[in-house]
Amino acid sequence: MRDASLLVAVTTVVLGCGSVQRPAELRGRPADPVAVRFSSPRPAELWSDSRICRGPCERTLAVADTTYEVRVPELPDSPRFEIPATDREVLVQVHPSHVELVGAGATLGAIGGGTIVAGGGAALLDAVGREDFQGAMGPGLIAAASGGALLAGGIVCAALSGTSVTLKELAEAGLVRF
Repeated sequence: MRDASLLVAVTTVVLGCGSVQRPAELRGRPADPVAVRFSSPRPAELWSDSRICRGPCERTLAVADTTYEVRVPELPDSPRFEIPATDREVLVQVHPSHVELVGAGATLGAIGGGTIVAGGGAALLDAVGREDFQGAMGPGLIAAASGGALLAGGIVCAALSGTSVTLKELAEAGLVRF
């Protein structure tokens, strides 16, 4: 059971789905470096190979051939993304999910997985003729099905627990700050 709980916890962290929304088309001219404004409603950090800044912050970044990600404490990291090379300021806006979704995903997944194993085991032992499990087929299958529903809920919670990022090209060229 301990191994199943560890597997569910790791799956929750790895499965956490985030997203990155990029501008459909760039209105500014190609330029590098780019003025970047990083904004988040909760503490978050912008990373490349190392930490760039803790939000909110403004930086001028060389973006050619560089990928970035956002890290929010207690949540899965965002997917890696590229900041567009433009002469206009780019807003990197973070949308972290609720921390409770990570815990709910792990809890529901662990309880669901355990219930599947216990209910399925009881039903299997009844099927092979163990006398002490006689009559456990129906309740065992009901428990296994209920565990499957809990596990599915845990997977949904884990999938919704990611960090999403929106990239916006601002209307005017931003000020370059050092």
